[in-house]
Amino acid sequence: FPVTIRGFWEKAKNEASGGGADEFAESPHLGAPMALTRSLAGAVVGQPNRVGKDSPRGKESGSGADVVIVGAGFTGLAAAYEFCRQGLRPLVLEAADSPGGLAGTFTFADGVEIEKFYNHWFASDVHIQELIHELGLQSSVLTLPSRPGLYLNRRHWKFASPADLLAMTAIPLWDRLRLGFCVLEARRQKDWRRLEELNVREWLEPRCGTKAYRTIWEPLLRAKFGSLAEEVNAAWMWKKLALRGGTRDGQGHEQMLYFSGGFGELARKLAKQIETMGGRILYQTPVFGAERDGKELACLTTRHGADYRDWE
Repeated sequence: FPVTIRGFWEKAKNEASGGGADEFAESPHLGAPMALTRSLAGAVVGQPNRVGKDSPRGKESGSGADVVIVGAGFTGLAAAYEFCRQGLRPLVLEAADSPGGLAGTFTFADGVEIEKFYNHWFASDVHIQELIHELGLQSSVLTLPSRPGLYLNRRHWKFASPADLLAMTAIPLWDRLRLGFCVLEARRQKDWRRLEELNVREWLEPRCGTKAYRTIWEPLLRAKFGSLAEEVNAAWMWKKLALRGGTRDGQGHEQMLYFSGGFGELARKLAKQIETMGGRILYQTPVFGAERDGKELACLTTRHGADYRDWE
């Protein structure tokens, strides 16, 4: 049945220690401004009237949410964790039956759990490492060498280090050198805005050569993006090259970071910590719409068949 969550929005600073809203404007674990800087004063389920936490019904239940967050992916979980640290009570609404979002996992019939998409971090991903340290889970982080490779001309080629590139005789030596210099150039370039008007081919092909582009980059791009490969912006490829170049050890070998048990295990531990700190996460609760009152968010509409009286 339709469930409507309604509430009055106030500045988050009024719910914390009297600090300004700017305290919540940026999370050290998100690495970017957080969108949720207002708090939900109360919630009501199954009927259109408003119930604030200062109303008789809100006082009776004693469990109104200060902040509502849509989605229990890592951004939503990190936001909820930050609000818990500020003394607020976040309510997270998640459509799936488990946390993690696109960085979550799925389980086979035999119980084997596999990541949906992402399965590693780069050494330069410092924000998630700081969060893991705060949670006391640093012993679960594994650092392992990556082993990327290519299958060309009926042969497997290692593609993990400068030495591997030089040994790849499937492309001419000059193009191998140009490809290496192209990666170095990407690591030195700091202003991505210069690349916004170019697609990947327009940026890469003049630098690494047509042979290297068509042999290495073009098949990879088409495998990932299909018919849209030609439309991929050059800034995306630049970021990938810059990231991967910054994860190498002194010998030029790439090092990746993994979480023991997978990203799903980390999401579950973070979700448990949020609930321990007073937050709530409701699974199988997709949000179907939102209503505004002027510039304020006044209402989120969801649907669920469970009994919500415990948090009304």
